[in-house]
Amino acid sequence: MTKKSQNHMLLELLQKGPTTALDVFKKTGSMCAAERVRDLRELGFNIKTEMVTNANGKRFAMYCLLTKKRKAA
Repeated sequence: MTKKSQNHMLLELLQKGPTTALDVFKKTGSMCAAERVRDLRELGFNIKTEMVTNANGKRFAMYCLLTKKRKAA
C-alpha cells in the first residue's frame, strides 16, 4: 500500500472520530502512524495528539482531527 493511500485511509479514520496508532495499523497496515499524521499536517490538516494511559498503565497516542483543513497563509 502506498503512503498516499495510507494517508487517505488515515484521514477517513480521523473524520469518523479519534483514533490510535493501533487503529491505523489495523486499517492501513502502516506501523508509522506518527509519520502519516505528520504527512496530513503538512497538507494543512489540524490534528491534535494526546497521550492516553489505559487501565493497564500502557501509554499510547490518540489522534483527533480538529478542523477539516487550515487555510493557507
